[in-house]
Amino acid sequence: VGGDLMRAAVDASLAAAVWRRAWRRAAAALRLARRADEFAVTFAWATLFDHYCARHHVGLGVDLPRARELRAAMASSVSAARRGLVRRALRASGGMIVATPRALLETVQRRIGPPGEASSRPPAKALAPDEARAARASRAQAAAEALAAPVRLWGEELAIAFDARWTREP
Repeated sequence: VGGDLMRAAVDASLAAAVWRRAWRRAAAALRLARRADEFAVTFAWATLFDHYCARHHVGLGVDLPRARELRAAMASSVSAARRGLVRRALRASGGMIVATPRALLETVQRRIGPPGEASSRPPAKALAPDEARAARASRAQAAAEALAAPVRLWGEELAIAFDARWTREP
């Protein structure tokens, strides 16, 4: 009886430790997601204010009624820009679903050639050191552009949404 009770206590303690560790990891992930969202919202407000100053602001300052209008337009623009990004993503994914089989078929045909023919792919040759360095630099630049694309799209959607709201205002 005493051994069973001890074994149950150890099992319960182990389960509590596992639960506590899992909860801490989940809480850390939630904190990270909240901070990322705060960063995105701060970036959005700063981008919108910069866009307003560059494209729409005329005169010296902004009075209180105009500041309230500006704040309301910016707030609605952030949520509209999020919806715009979702629409863009859905359109792009629909296009990719249609284009993927075609691109796969073209790639296969390019690599092995049409049925019944010898491969049309030329043999691979070794790159010179300068060519290899240029190829690595090109890949690095392409990766940097791919990372910058979502930020650029977010900025575009913010500007489009803000312009639509700001020009509607009296």
